[in-house]
Amino acid sequence: MKQLLSKSLDVVESEDWIADLGETFGSQIPLYHSYPEEKNFLYKCIGIIMRKSTKKDFINKHLDLIFSTVKHTDQVEREGVAIAMGFCAASHLDSVLGKLDSVAKNDMAQKSGGIFKFMKDKSEVDVERIKATLMLCYGYVALFSPVSLIVSRMEATILRSITPHFVNVKTHQSNELRKAVIHCMDLMGKAFHPERVKNLNFVFSRRHEFLVCLKSYMKAESLTSLTTETRALAMNACATLVKLDPKVSEAEEFDLIKTATECVYPLPRDGGGVAKKGKEEMEVEVLLESSVEALHDLLKELLKKELTTDGLDSIFKVNAYNIIVLHMWIFCLKWIQVKYRVIHLPIRSCQYYFNESSYLK
Repeated sequence: MKQLLSKSLDVVESEDWIADLGETFGSQIPLYHSYPEEKNFLYKCIGIIMRKSTKKDFINKHLDLIFSTVKHTDQVEREGVAIAMGFCAASHLDSVLGKLDSVAKNDMAQKSGGIFKFMKDKSEVDVERIKATLMLCYGYVALFSPVSLIVSRMEATILRSITPHFVNVKTHQSNELRKAVIHCMDLMGKAFHPERVKNLNFVFSRRHEFLVCLKSYMKAESLTSLTTETRALAMNACATLVKLDPKVSEAEEFDLIKTATECVYPLPRDGGGVAKKGKEEMEVEVLLESSVEALHDLLKELLKKELTTDGLDSIFKVNAYNIIVLHMWIFCLKWIQVKYRVIHLPIRSCQYYFNESSYLK
């Protein structure tokens, strides 16, 4: 349906008709107050219409409208607004960045620490939810904007707004904000994929800072229980970032693999905590499986950057380190839970190497 809308607007020559359609869509937002999925879709449609329009007044009005009507407590609505902002940024990047900056400055009070500080009439939880929406917006804006423009705006505008969240990650009490920060970094990694920036001679200078933040999130996760998808999301974001050029250093690669394996290998098979039944047990199994798969994908992307025996050796060096560190668990129950992952994941890396390596074909 979104593609149909976009293609239909391509053949409409009347700017007034496009703006009128956008006004009509905007007037429907209150009707979906209790229907987040439908509201998500409506936001995306408005974003497509804004992308096609050239009327600045119409664009600014509807940027205000969609941000003022979103429920920041609802992840589905939050993502709809973020994608709409990204769609609009494809044609009106500066207007969108101006709106996001305005939200940061005016919708939240500033203190000496900088942007995104707390208003007196908003609770800390409310503000963190708005922050989460903004982080998603910046991620999708980076992904959908023309790459030549977003490169020039990244340092001056976007990173200035989001990097304050990459320090003191353990103080983030909101799981929603943690997920939004991780998702934002993942989207930015995709925005600067080597295929997109190959003609721009661009190097994403903040990759190291992003990886440090993601490793901090992984280290903060419990090793005795599995209740959130944070570690899997963080490893997926790392897998995206290591695709960028240049290849990460050997020391950084070792530390990244070490951090990722140490937050997955010791996890109990049952997810830890009290006994679970039915849906809760299935959710834990899904979280555990997604964590193991995310680790495998990260190892695969690292190997893909150096698909040689040296690249394979880098993975085995870290795994050998883990075996030495974990030898003390041989005589305890934890070893039963750990040994399969310690042995199985490097085997999967070998299988990938043998399947993909040009030297062996």
